Amino acid sequence: MHAKLISLAHNAGAASVSISESLDGWDTMSLGLNNSKYSVTGVNIDAIGNRIFFSSNRPNGFGSSDLYTADIKEIDYKEKVVRLGRIENMGPRINTIGREGFPYLLNDSVLIFCSDGHLGYGNLDLFSFNLNTKEIYNLGDDINSSEDDFFFTPFDDKTGFFTKTVNNEGDNIYKIEYLESWLQKARKNVKQ
Repeated sequence: MHAKLISLAHNAGAASVSISESLDGWDTMSLGLNNSKYSVTGVNIDAIGNRIFFSSNRPNGFGSSDLYTADIKEIDYKEKVVRLGRIENMGPRINTIGREGFPYLLNDSVLIFCSDGHLGYGNLDLFSFNLNTKEIYNLGDDINSSEDDFFFTPFDDKTGFFTKTVNNEGDNIYKIEYLESWLQKARKNVKQ
């Protein structure tokens, strides 16, 4: 059995995905998401490679940028293209008139994302969204500040990283430990 490795690259504004059936090499394949009228950022593929999540300023959204999802229907290695199912806006419960971005599917049901449209501590804050219950939680002041807090990614079951703008001087990467207890605390915060 071969391993399937998935990584993402953003080249000249176009999201592409690199997929390999083995450890021997990578085949870069287009997702076909971008065009000249809108952009796509923060593309994330679920752990088993069946679904993508991304942020975009596509037409007919709810705000400046919305979160979208689509099933991966086929990976055509000969034509080097990934065929997606219907691209769906994730709806008004998660998307606001503001900016939503950098979705990360933490497990089968919890999506971590940033927003400046939900009630928060500052500009962009990090939130969790339960895909089953549709509940949204601000991840709290242990991680969120009066500035931009965004782009969460876990390292393992106990630690993760996120980006924070500090004193408007640029973005810095921070490590958060005890990830599970942090997420449990976030669930105790007031629902949005």
